[in-house]
Amino acid sequence: MMENIRNLIFDLGNVILNIDTKLSEIAFAKYGMNDFEKLYTLASQNELFDRLEVGSITENEFYDEFRRVTGCKLDNKTLEQCWDALIMDFPSARIEMLKQLKNEGKYRTFILSNTNIIHYRFYTALLKRTRGVDGLESLVEHAYFSHEIGLKKPNRDIFDYVVEHSHIKPEESIFIDDNEANIKAANALGFNTIFLKNNDMENLNF
Repeated sequence: MMENIRNLIFDLGNVILNIDTKLSEIAFAKYGMNDFEKLYTLASQNELFDRLEVGSITENEFYDEFRRVTGCKLDNKTLEQCWDALIMDFPSARIEMLKQLKNEGKYRTFILSNTNIIHYRFYTALLKRTRGVDGLESLVEHAYFSHEIGLKKPNRDIFDYVVEHSHIKPEESIFIDDNEANIKAANALGFNTIFLKNNDMENLNF
């Protein structure tokens, strides 16, 4: 398969960046919120989080609506800290892989992530602090973030956007993601895919 591949498209969470939604559940529980998992998981989430991910609401609007939906009285800073708690670390091997792929130039590399401005700010600072890297954008040809382009996986329009913006062909591309719905959507559009089931990015060879 690899002889025809020109493009590698990486998801972010649990592909490049380790995350665990349970950590946010624990953080919110410390403040008496014991049902965060009913609002948000990686597989299913309240539409409030969808709106944040496509940038249709500001972070302050998100916090206000979060308080209204949950009835909690936490201030914005505390909500931000609990929400960011799910972000863990950037394994060095994955960052070095992206650097090497970009430097070798054999493949065009991209990131395609459902994310939001709150998490973006946190993991960008984390990447600089722990790996000395100025933004994920510097590690690939282009990074597509849902909150910036107003589109999100697994909807077809976000894949179409990447194809048109980067002038790539799905059949010449591999899309790597840990979410089955996203993988199925990409497959349906002709992308080659790698379903990363066990967070085993280090075992991939390109």
